[in-house]
Amino acid sequence: MRSSLLQLLFLAGCTTTASQAPVGLDSAVVRPTPAVQEWTVLEGARTVGSVVRYQEALPPHRHLFAVRNLYDQDLGLVDSSGRAWRLRPHAEAELLGTGTVAEGAARILGSERVTLLERPPQHP
Repeated sequence: MRSSLLQLLFLAGCTTTASQAPVGLDSAVVRPTPAVQEWTVLEGARTVGSVVRYQEALPPHRHLFAVRNLYDQDLGLVDSSGRAWRLRPHAEAELLGTGTVAEGAARILGSERVTLLERPPQHP
């Protein structure tokens, strides 16, 4: 009885782990997407975040806008079709609506109305 109990406890502690690569991973292509422009987001006179435009370096040169808070954490995206998406940790992205980049940034940041103020380019 005692040995069967020990065997049961030993087997209960065993785990098996398996890993598998996603389908088509070997044919995936990495496309460089550098930041090309940045704006400060203002609500009235108060800075509430920033927007960064990323554009693919190779044709067809698709682009998207990342909306960030004051701590430079990405809170959401505005795609090239004007759709605003709020990113949630450990959850699916939430579609907030469509419109301009400023409207999308306002929705993502939870602001009523914002203004985008372009930052001058930074040189190394």
